[in-house]
Amino acid sequence: MKTLRQHHKLLGWFMICLMAVWLPGNNLRAATFYWDSDGFITGNDATTGDGLGGDGVWDLSSAFWWDGDASMGAWNNSFNDVAIFAGTAGIVTLADLVSAGGLTFNSRGSTITGSTLTLGAPAGSNSPVINVGLMNSATISSLLAGTQGFTKTGNGALVLANAANTFTGDISIKQGSLVISNAWQLGSGNTAISVTGIANTGNPGFSGGQLVLNGIDGGVIMTRDISVSGRGPGAVNSSGGLVSVGNNVLNGNLVIASGASEGRVTATHGITTVNGGVQLGAGAAQLFYGNGNWIINGRVTG
Repeated sequence: MKTLRQHHKLLGWFMICLMAVWLPGNNLRAATFYWDSDGFITGNDATTGDGLGGDGVWDLSSAFWWDGDASMGAWNNSFNDVAIFAGTAGIVTLADLVSAGGLTFNSRGSTITGSTLTLGAPAGSNSPVINVGLMNSATISSLLAGTQGFTKTGNGALVLANAANTFTGDISIKQGSLVISNAWQLGSGNTAISVTGIANTGNPGFSGGQLVLNGIDGGVIMTRDISVSGRGPGAVNSSGGLVSVGNNVLNGNLVIASGASEGRVTATHGITTVNGGVQLGAGAAQLFYGNGNWIINGRVTG
């Protein structure tokens, strides 16, 4: 009888586990929600951005999030939910510790400031995504936390402005520009920054990624490795998978893997000093571009 009871307990536990897998739950369904600081559904349009956006306070109790249909609600702090900022660009101030599975900016000049924003990958994904649309820009002044880094997509510019960011994990820049003025704005991780500066087709255009080191106000000192593939977004000569503005220092390794198109890194308005190694990949040409100067103290291989 004891053996039979144990068998029943084991079977019951197994069925509970199966039900947890079979039964749909909110924690398994990723969703997108639009920031709507006026709290009214009337006039909202996800395509045009009408009725959406604006200045406001992002907390966990105010119903400022539109589901794209007929409901407004408060943010539920799930890594499975993506916050979309469209319509009127505004300053969104975090009043609580906020968690999100990704951010999308479809307006020019949006800013997130205030408390800590923790990013985590939604179910089925390896990384949270920050998407900034073409011709748009966004600044995150809030402290960014998390353990899974993020992937930058969209052809717009993302500025990280908090030098106390604590997030770790991989940073992958696949589209558009990621702009920093202090290395700690890239978090406290130590993995290489990956920049895919060209589309999979090998044709230059507005589809590649770009890391911009804005050292005009004092210089950026990078200790992490930077891996650049391709020539960056756009076809202009000032473009590059890595753009160094001002007097910046790279103490980590710089890997330039050109692939189907030239690999390009650009320096402008100052001196960029590379103390780490420089590894040149096979393929098309690798170019050091721009009106700035390069000083390479590290070993060049490839």
